[in-house]
Parts: sequence; C-alpha cells; structure tokens
Amino acid sequence: GNLPVPSAGGGSGGRGQALGAGGGAPELPPPFPTPPLRPEYLCHVYVRSDGLAGVVIADNEYPQRVCFTLLDKVLDEFSRQVSRAEWPSGSPGTISYAALDGYLSKYQNPRDADPMTRVQAELDETKIILHNTMESLLERGEKLDDLVSKSEVLGAQSKAFYKTARKQNSCCAVM
Repeated sequence: GNLPVPSAGGGSGGRGQALGAGGGAPELPPPFPTPPLRPEYLCHVYVRSDGLAGVVIADNEYPQRVCFTLLDKVLDEFSRQVSRAEWPSGSPGTISYAALDGYLSKYQNPRDADPMTRVQAELDETKIILHNTMESLLERGEKLDDLVSKSEVLGAQSKAFYKTARKQNSCCAVM
C-alpha cells in the first residue's frame, strides 16, 4: 500500500495530500463540503484531546495500525515544535514543519517503517515457503510410493522369470 505524497505549499501532489495538522474538526464552519473519496482509498483521522488533528489518506492495502502510528508520531513531534497558539490560524505557508516529508518518505512502505508489519510480512513469506516445501515433500513421497510399487512388481517379475528359467533348464542335463 502507498501513502499519497503532498506537494510543496500544502497543495495536493500526484494523489492528494497525505497529512494535515490543525485544529479539530469542530472548529470548521458549517456546512463542511466533503469531496467524495474513491473506494480504493481510506481516510484515517486522528484527533487528540488537545484539539490537534491529523489525516492520512491511503489505499485500502495500507495497514490501518501503521497509519495511526504515523499520525501519533507526527502529531506528537508537531506539537513539540509548533506553538499551540499557531495551530488554529496556521497554514502550510505560515508554519514550517520539515519533518513531515521525512515521515512520508519513510512510511511509503509500511514494511520498512513498522517493525510489526515487517515481522508479519516475514511470517507470511515463511508460511508460503513452508507450504511449498510440504507440497514438494508430499509429491516426493508419492513418487517414492510409485517407485516402491514398481520395484515390487519388478521383483515379482524377476522371481517368475527365475522360476521359469529354472524349470526350462531342469529338463536338460549338462554332460
């Protein structure tokens, strides 16, 4: 799954703005028009008790837990770097928060950014490898069973040949 990458100045880049920080949703003037989201994207919103909010819009495959981990980290760091007095009236043009680009870059691949996601992906890969190994072992077992049965048939045929040959040779005396 991928996170959209914002362009400079807070406008939306190729796929839309990934993260915004500011006052909570109750401060927005009604009516608040909501642009329709495409069904392959999800909007993850996190509003803290101090009114600071963040939004991540990501595709359906991007893990929800990782989105909220990103939001938590960004909002915590943002609240330490930017004065609370600037939050309600601030905009990307007036508030500088350079760490956002680093976080967005790091979180493009959740497996690289999140240890639990990385471990889960490794477990999934291991499961696939084990499944393939077990399938090949079962196939080998079937092949071994075939070889054993062919060997038994060959053994029976050689025994019959031996008896027939002995019977044929018993009629003649060697002088």
